[in-house]
Amino acid sequence: MKKFMKYAAALVAATTLSAPALAADAKSLDELLQMIQSQKMSESKEYNAREAAFNRDKSKQAAALKSAQAESRRRASFRPSRSDHSR
Repeated sequence: MKKFMKYAAALVAATTLSAPALAADAKSLDELLQMIQSQKMSESKEYNAREAAFNRDKSKQAAALKSAQAESRRRASFRPSRSDHSR
Protein backbone atom coordinates (compact mmCIF):
# COMPACT_ATOMS: atom_id res chain seq x y z
CA MET A 1 0.00 0.00 0.00
CA LYS A 2 2.86 2.38 0.84
CA LYS A 3 4.46 1.80 -2.54
CA PHE A 4 1.14 2.45 -4.26
CA MET A 5 0.85 5.78 -2.43
CA LYS A 6 4.32 6.76 -3.65
CA TYR A 7 3.31 5.99 -7.20
CA ALA A 8 0.02 7.84 -6.81
CA ALA A 9 1.83 10.86 -5.40
CA ALA A 10 4.28 10.75 -8.30
CA LEU A 11 1.45 10.66 -10.79
CA VAL A 12 -0.33 13.57 -9.14
CA ALA A 13 2.89 15.56 -9.10
CA ALA A 14 3.51 14.66 -12.73
CA THR A 15 0.21 16.12 -13.82
CA THR A 16 0.32 19.24 -11.65
CA LEU A 17 3.97 20.24 -11.92
CA SER A 18 4.09 20.39 -15.69
CA ALA A 19 5.65 16.97 -15.74
CA PRO A 20 3.76 15.58 -18.73
CA ALA A 21 7.01 15.85 -20.66
CA LEU A 22 8.75 13.87 -17.94
CA ALA A 23 5.99 11.27 -17.98
CA ALA A 24 6.47 10.79 -21.71
CA ASP A 25 10.20 10.18 -21.19
CA ALA A 26 9.81 7.83 -18.22
CA LYS A 27 9.92 4.13 -18.96
CA SER A 28 8.46 3.07 -15.60
CA LEU A 29 6.75 4.54 -12.59
CA ASP A 30 9.97 4.22 -10.59
CA GLU A 31 11.82 6.21 -13.23
CA LEU A 32 9.05 8.82 -13.28
CA LEU A 33 9.25 9.12 -9.50
CA GLN A 34 13.03 9.57 -9.67
CA MET A 35 12.67 12.23 -12.38
CA ILE A 36 10.07 14.17 -10.40
CA GLN A 37 12.13 14.03 -7.20
CA SER A 38 15.17 15.23 -9.11
CA GLN A 39 13.20 18.09 -10.64
CA LYS A 40 11.82 19.02 -7.23
CA MET A 41 15.33 19.19 -5.76
CA SER A 42 16.51 21.33 -8.65
CA GLU A 43 13.57 23.73 -8.29
CA SER A 44 14.17 23.92 -4.56
CA LYS A 45 17.82 24.87 -5.09
CA GLU A 46 16.81 27.55 -7.61
CA TYR A 47 14.21 28.94 -5.21
CA ASN A 48 16.75 29.07 -2.38
CA ALA A 49 19.24 30.87 -4.63
CA ARG A 50 16.63 33.46 -5.66
CA GLU A 51 15.59 33.97 -2.05
CA ALA A 52 19.21 34.44 -0.95
CA ALA A 53 19.81 37.00 -3.72
CA PHE A 54 16.67 38.87 -2.70
CA ASN A 55 17.76 38.95 0.93
CA ARG A 56 21.24 40.20 -0.06
CA ASP A 57 19.64 42.98 -2.06
CA LYS A 58 17.29 44.02 0.75
CA SER A 59 19.76 46.54 2.13
CA LYS A 60 20.34 47.97 -1.34
CA GLN A 61 16.59 48.25 -1.84
CA ALA A 62 16.14 49.99 1.51
CA ALA A 63 18.95 52.44 0.72
CA ALA A 64 17.48 53.20 -2.71
CA LEU A 65 14.06 53.82 -1.17
CA LYS A 66 15.52 56.09 1.51
CA SER A 67 17.45 58.02 -1.14
CA ALA A 68 14.36 58.41 -3.34
CA GLN A 69 12.30 59.61 -0.38
CA ALA A 70 14.97 62.14 0.57
CA GLU A 71 15.13 63.38 -3.02
CA SER A 72 11.35 63.70 -3.09
CA ARG A 73 11.38 65.74 0.13
CA ARG A 74 14.22 67.90 -1.20
CA ARG A 75 12.32 68.67 -4.40
CA ALA A 76 9.13 69.36 -2.48
CA SER A 77 10.92 71.93 -0.33
CA PHE A 78 11.99 73.88 -3.45
CA ARG A 79 8.52 74.06 -4.98
CA PRO A 80 6.80 77.39 -4.49
CA SER A 81 3.66 77.17 -2.43
CA ARG A 82 0.29 78.19 -3.92
CA SER A 83 0.22 81.30 -1.76
CA ASP A 84 3.46 82.49 -3.47
CA HIS A 85 1.69 82.43 -6.88
CA SER A 86 -1.18 84.64 -5.77
CA ARG A 87 1.03 87.62 -4.89
